[in-house]
Order: sequence, then C-alpha cells, then structure tokens
Amino acid sequence: MSPVYDADADDFLRWSPLLWAPLGAELAETASPRPGDRVLDACSGAGGSALPAARSVGRTGHVDAVDLTEQLVRRLEVAADHAGLHHLHAHVADVTTWRSDRPYDVVLCGYGAFFLPEPDRDGRHLVSQLRPGGRFAASTWNRGAMGFVGLVYEAVRTVRPEVTSPVRTDRWLDSPELLADWLERIGLQEVELRTVTHRVDLTEETAWAFVTGTGLRALLSTLTGDAVQVVKRRLVEFLDRQEAWELVADSVIGTGRRYVVT
Repeated sequence: MSPVYDADADDFLRWSPLLWAPLGAELAETASPRPGDRVLDACSGAGGSALPAARSVGRTGHVDAVDLTEQLVRRLEVAADHAGLHHLHAHVADVTTWRSDRPYDVVLCGYGAFFLPEPDRDGRHLVSQLRPGGRFAASTWNRGAMGFVGLVYEAVRTVRPEVTSPVRTDRWLDSPELLADWLERIGLQEVELRTVTHRVDLTEETAWAFVTGTGLRALLSTLTGDAVQVVKRRLVEFLDRQEAWELVADSVIGTGRRYVVT
C-alpha cells in the first residue's frame, strides 16, 4: 500500500491530529517506555506513536521508526528534528526483515499487524528483536470500527458496479480475545488488553481526505475526474442518509513481554 500513501501523504497527515496522533499516543502510553529505553516502532507511518515514545525515552534513549512509505518517513524526520528529538531515527525499510545490532526494550506496532504478509511469522520476528523481559505493544481496530469504509465502497459502486467490498484484513484481530490469541502465538507472556473509544466528527472535507489519504484512494485510480466527483457526491448522500457523520475508530491495545526459556 505504500505507493497509495505516497500519492497523498498530505491528506494522510491532515488526519494525524484527528486520528493517528491521539491513537498513537494511547499506544505509546500503554507501552510505557522509560527514560533510556531503546524502542522499535514497526509500521510507524508519520510518527503517531514514535514521537511520544521518543519524548518518553529522552535523549539517553533511542527510537527506530520503520515504515515502507517514504513520504511519511521523511515527514517524520522533519517533525522529529523540529521537536529536537534527535534520538529518533526514521527508516524507509521493511519491518519483516528489520534487525538491529542491539535488542530493544520496547517494540510498538500500531495498526500494522494486519498488513504483515505472514502475521505469525512476522510477529515472531518483531518479538525476537526484544531483550528478555522486553515489552511488545500492538493496536488494532475493535469490532464495529471503520464502518465508514463500507460506505466508500457503496459510493464507488455507483460508477464501478463491478467493485466488491474487500475481505477486511483486520477481521482476524478485531476483538480483545483475537488480539490476545495472536500476541500469545507470537511468543509473548503476561498479555494484557485494553479498549479505547475514539470517535471523530466528519465534515465533507475530512471525509474525503480520509478516502484520498488512505489505501481507499486505490479505488479512484482508474476513474475520470467526473467519475471521482460522482463518487464524492454519492458518499455525502450516503453519510446524510445513514446519519453517519462520525468516524468510529474504537481500538484494542494489547501488550505482552518476551521471556526466553533457558
């Protein structure tokens, strides 16, 4: 999905203070990195969790933020520099093969687990980057969240009837129980879960920015300018009809520790 985000990083970033920054702060706070800790933020995006983690670990700490989307990584570099967080290092790289020469105290993965090609294998790889006793924290959408996506598909079908709603890749993680099962499968112990309620009031502008600033933009890639405007108008009609001018972004955050049996 990287090229999609690269194409409209500005709209992705428009949503940062509404969605990615507050939810990233929730993840970082739950993981509780301490001063001097080494942190890996896998699938870091524009730094929703990497920036607060860097503030927590301070100058004696170290944060590696890893993502495939170059424009978002570059924006994170600028944000970290402006904030004086010179111990935050942003990397354009694949988290499934990322390795450090020193283990981490904390690994974060915000809304990225359901994009991993092989979730169990790749999750175990991320856990292997922790020191013994290190903490892993992941966030995912809770069941019932992101119903807005279905309305976008309905709007697109008015000009592309062949489009079918995708199988939601996050369904296998969309409850506290499912997230706990995954965390245990990838080798974590002392697993704990918490739920977060997060809602964002939508306007016509922010609703459309969510479409163009996320992977939903791919649905528009083959459309003419006129067809895109039809989709935009139909989306507004659907939101009005269903009184759905609220983005439901309720989430689950799970944590666990890595212990090595000797």
